[in-house]
Amino acid sequence: LYQPTKFDKLSSTKFFEITGTAIPMIVGGVAIKAEDNRFTTYSLLSPRESKFKFDDYIGYLPLVTKYVMKVSKVKGRSSWGRMITSDLFAVGLMAGSVELLKHTIDMPRPDGKENNSFPSGHTATAFMAATLLNKEYGHISPWIPTMSYIVASATAVGRQYNSQHWVSDLLVGAGIGAVAGGITGGIGGGVSENVFEDAFWSKH
Repeated sequence: LYQPTKFDKLSSTKFFEITGTAIPMIVGGVAIKAEDNRFTTYSLLSPRESKFKFDDYIGYLPLVTKYVMKVSKVKGRSSWGRMITSDLFAVGLMAGSVELLKHTIDMPRPDGKENNSFPSGHTATAFMAATLLNKEYGHISPWIPTMSYIVASATAVGRQYNSQHWVSDLLVGAGIGAVAGGITGGIGGGVSENVFEDAFWSKH
């Protein structure tokens, strides 16, 4: 009879599932950073006078969807208190990591207008939002994680299409967002249980 090893137990955890995908994206983005000048964006090859900046908005869709579902009383995995606390921790971790790297590395954007290209904050936000939606409601239907990560990926594509980021920026941003959205559930849950233990919203 096969006995599960320590690795089997680790690989079956949610933490491993998230970081097992996110960490390679971060490492890959860092590894190809030196080759950014070879990844010329499509919009630089075919410049246009106006572009639809859809990538400024669609990355928030998974998070908006999650709160609409919660308000509509679709049963999720968490109480209001736990969910909001977890989300706040995720936003803080994601934004703090992104801003620290942006202001430390000072990498020029493909369009040359600013020196805060690395990593992509929009992409990090989109993948964090997709991960948070998946954590709360992904068990309801496989379409929820599928569509949420399609939206997140479209955000990343839009950032490059509009000459705002290099491929390395997108990969690292996606990895940071996924990690931030994935690992904060336990932290946020513990805090919400202590702070909001007797609150109405932590029980619903």
